[in-house]
Amino acid sequence: MGSILLLGRFIPAIKRILKEEMKRVHEGSNIQEEDYADSILTFASFKQNCYARYLDCMKDVFLHEKAINCDVISLSDGTVAKLLDFQKPGRPLVVNFGSCT
Repeated sequence: MGSILLLGRFIPAIKRILKEEMKRVHEGSNIQEEDYADSILTFASFKQNCYARYLDCMKDVFLHEKAINCDVISLSDGTVAKLLDFQKPGRPLVVNFGSCT
């Protein structure tokens, strides 16, 4: 974990990617980049990010309830799409994640 933070301090591309993601998260709010720029490469920030991703993975989905529209990454070309982009009217959306064993 610490190596990612260390790399982020010395590799500008990682820091830039993190800043762009934070800008996207905070767009439409009054939070400026100066408010969070110094804290995005801290261990506390990394820990919170891991916890948030864990919570995203553990979301519950119930039959006949609103579906979660998470990102889906194509293994062939790495493109990112939203899960519900694949749904079509009158047809159930079936997602096969393959074998988990």
